[in-house]
Amino acid sequence: MDERVARLKSPEECEPFIVNVKDRLSELARLARRRAVELRAATHEATTDAEREAVQAVYAYEKSSSTSTVRGSVRAAHGR
Repeated sequence: MDERVARLKSPEECEPFIVNVKDRLSELARLARRRAVELRAATHEATTDAEREAVQAVYAYEKSSSTSTVRGSVRAAHGR
């Protein structure tokens, strides 16, 4: 993992980092998004790898779903 991403200690720290790098360093933004999902999932104290991966999948799905909803709302507002 990139050391800049590894230093992020909470999902809240990840969000502004993602915004700052997404246009210039898309791969780094992708890693930071993944880190945010991992950090959110870590709060659920999964006892097995399968549980941890399931929680991560739910958070990743929720994030991608909320992003596409926002994009859809913007398109609808602009008549696209």
